[in-house]
Amino acid sequence: CKVSNEAKLIKIADKLSNCNDLFKQAPKNWTKDRIFGYFLWAEAVCKNLRGINSNLDQSMDEFFKKVGDRKSTRL
Repeated sequence: CKVSNEAKLIKIADKLSNCNDLFKQAPKNWTKDRIFGYFLWAEAVCKNLRGINSNLDQSMDEFFKKVGDRKSTRL
């Protein structure tokens, strides 16, 4: 089943939105490991959707770099 580029864009935007919300304020019962695990999963999903929109690709790169840089301090 081939997924349209429009569906891929929605998937990327949804993952970035969810990750940004989680980064700003995670549920109280989520551990740092669970949060970081979600980010790793979302990054893997998004990597398979690259190349459709350069702005979203850049936003993904910036977000996941920020998460990686702050894993030990922010999360």
